[in-house]
Amino acid sequence: MKLNIKKLGPVSNSEIELGDVTLLLGPPNTGKSYTLKAIYAKLFPLDDYTLKLVKEKLVEKFATYLEHTSIRLTLDEFRDIFKTIVEMLLIVTLSQTEGMVGSSFEEVFSTLIKKTGLRGTIERQEDLLIVNIEAPSVSIPININFIKQTTQELLYDFITEIIPVEDANSVTFEPIELSTAEMSFVEEAREHEVLISTRQLLLLFEELLNYIREHHKEIISFSTARSLLAYLARSGITWGARTSIKPSIDRIELSSTITFKLRLRANASMSERPHIGIKLDYIERIVDDMFEKDRMSDPRLMHSIAKVIRIFANSLSDSLSEAILYESLRESFRSHLGLNDLRFIPFGRSIFVLGLESASREPFTRSEFLHRFVREFYSSTIASYVYWASKGRGRLLEDKLSEKQATLLKVSTPLLEGKLSTDAARRLLYRDWRGSTVDFQLSSALVEEVSGLVFTLLSVDDNALVLIEEPEAQLHPGAQIVMALFLASLPSLCGCQVVATTHSDLLAITLSQLVVQKPGKEWIKGLLEKLLPHVKGDIDALAEATAEAVGNLDLRVYEFTRKGRVKPVKPEDVLGREVPGISRVIDELTDWAFRLASYRASRETG
Repeated sequence: MKLNIKKLGPVSNSEIELGDVTLLLGPPNTGKSYTLKAIYAKLFPLDDYTLKLVKEKLVEKFATYLEHTSIRLTLDEFRDIFKTIVEMLLIVTLSQTEGMVGSSFEEVFSTLIKKTGLRGTIERQEDLLIVNIEAPSVSIPININFIKQTTQELLYDFITEIIPVEDANSVTFEPIELSTAEMSFVEEAREHEVLISTRQLLLLFEELLNYIREHHKEIISFSTARSLLAYLARSGITWGARTSIKPSIDRIELSSTITFKLRLRANASMSERPHIGIKLDYIERIVDDMFEKDRMSDPRLMHSIAKVIRIFANSLSDSLSEAILYESLRESFRSHLGLNDLRFIPFGRSIFVLGLESASREPFTRSEFLHRFVREFYSSTIASYVYWASKGRGRLLEDKLSEKQATLLKVSTPLLEGKLSTDAARRLLYRDWRGSTVDFQLSSALVEEVSGLVFTLLSVDDNALVLIEEPEAQLHPGAQIVMALFLASLPSLCGCQVVATTHSDLLAITLSQLVVQKPGKEWIKGLLEKLLPHVKGDIDALAEATAEAVGNLDLRVYEFTRKGRVKPVKPEDVLGREVPGISRVIDELTDWAFRLASYRASRETG
């Protein structure tokens, strides 16, 4: 997979081809983090959490468009669906108030089906009558250019929230350019089924009855001490509505199925039932009047109708957004790039993990709380990291790790210099190399920083691209070497590709040594024993996983310069000279110290 950069902050006209592990080296403020975030911003549909956030924004934009344009153009067709709902609810209510059950209800139902020309079924199940009505199909035209432009603008807005680019094509990928949303997908988009909010429709029905009672006293009488909704709930009537939505190249086809479940023995006593008298032949005229003229003169009724239209608009928009983002973009990414998942692990991981610990004792196991919390306070990349770290930690707490994830946790033991576990109360514990066990919140800074990376990896199943900002952050030099071994093991261990920025010469040298020298398990184990003599018996798994991975590990190294260039560096060159952008600083310090010592010596002898 090749990344092309035209202009991204300080970086211009550069090309980066990703390997199993890709290292981005260089001084600060040369574009390494921008590049990492650019990869994420362009491939975000692979991250289900962020994709959900973007979908919500797209649904809102499409719903506003449909509500104010296309749906109003098809109000006559929409009225047919609404009329069916009104007629059936009135019949249901009459059947209960007049004791109309069994064959009597079936006769009324058959009459309605013949009169309206709709399709429907009715069946008995013990003490239930189950009624299904299929409403007429509605065809809503859509402006395909509006849909395409809105989607492209949203994708560009998302990119510019994360990185400074002049246009969406500043960063592109090969073999497929993913910056624009192609609309050809809609010709093959699958049909969606969306559950409609039945409570909103029931509230509208109650308002309709009140409206009819006020404006058509000659054809209806209705009185009850209770709310009609309360009555329907007490009498054992339940109902639901589902909408099937099929997007096509220039329009959306909508059809609805309404289901009623009627108990033959009503729960409410006769004294609690509302007394309704109505001539069903007038229903059509009432609904026609309501849509054509009365809705303009009755603000309440107009507001209620608008609510129902909004329900349908949101359902249509959800279906369209699902097809664009999930069926088109995400599936294109997966098929062309061979990736299923995406994770971004930012610098300063311990701050976010501890912040969540402060917000709630175990927020990682409460996904809804966490979803609201991180959306309110964090940017997209950080919110995604916090969410997936919580998911991985939740898997550990709930003992739901797959075999691969359990192996990954075991391999991370030398890096953590101890083990993570849970107790009977599902608290997260840390057992250090001394054998002491403490609450996770009381563990060392090393554990807090490294666990943020490990938790996130525990949320990955397979074929993921993992982006890590400075994996060596806050780690002791020895731990930086162990981190390099851990990163090298990931492609083989969990099917992950890794892209990391770093300021660590130790990390770069270790990874280069692994690729060039290809050491076996015993050599890696020997290195770990020297680095971690206090960690007894827990290094075999990491040594074995690293040795297995380095046999075919594709390591790519790139140097970012202060002139805005990105240059490829061979791993063997990292070993043969200074680590680009890193070793020079150490050389300058050594030279300065040598010259200072010479100067002081000359002053003392002078």
